[in-house]
Amino acid sequence: MCMRSIKIVSYNIKLSKNSDKAVKLIKSNSNLREADVYCLQEMTEKAVADIAAKLQYNYVFYLTKRRHNCRIEIGNAVLSQHPIIDDCHIKLPSFKQNTLFRNAVGATIVIDGVKIMVFSVHKEVFLKTAHRKTQVKMITNAIASSIPHAIIAGDFNTFTKKNLKAVLETFEEAGFDLASSNIAWTYKHWYFINKKSRLDHIFTKGLDTIQAGHIVNRQPSDHLPIWAELVTQ
Repeated sequence: MCMRSIKIVSYNIKLSKNSDKAVKLIKSNSNLREADVYCLQEMTEKAVADIAAKLQYNYVFYLTKRRHNCRIEIGNAVLSQHPIIDDCHIKLPSFKQNTLFRNAVGATIVIDGVKIMVFSVHKEVFLKTAHRKTQVKMITNAIASSIPHAIIAGDFNTFTKKNLKAVLETFEEAGFDLASSNIAWTYKHWYFINKKSRLDHIFTKGLDTIQAGHIVNRQPSDHLPIWAELVTQ
């Protein structure tokens, strides 16, 4: 089955505080506009529903537990302009007592008759490399062998080179490529002396990357939206 190129966008919209600004950015930028799939993180259920309605997209959303440092219940979402025929929710263990779990939200979508499994992911900041690898394996192992095409995107909080290496190696072992390999940074914060960090990534299996990039606009969020254009192998 032949499929046209598809566009994937991943965006951590900080606690959904500026989701309206995020929608305006998405609609105004040619690299973000009318993507086939949006993987969103730090979303409230209301914000996801509002964005999906404004874009006229299907969506799947699951909450994490309430964050310890805020009163907002947030989670991850996958929005698709194509049919979503199945979904799943993976609770990623924190490996620490009394620490709230993060999650991966999965959706199986159909584009031009081709099934693709998509995950939106948000991982912890303080997590040992071995535990990062375990979490990645939990997600990749959830993809059925009958689905050869997969996309796993989101905020992996890979602040250190060691953590980034662990994530990249584990995905590579599972047969995934880094579609966003050319993106230099996605996050900058005053706490880290405005150090530019590469936290957000798009991993693919059974798909080739035509092009990818980020949009340097930090008004809606402290993370930059990233995108990739893909084709089936």
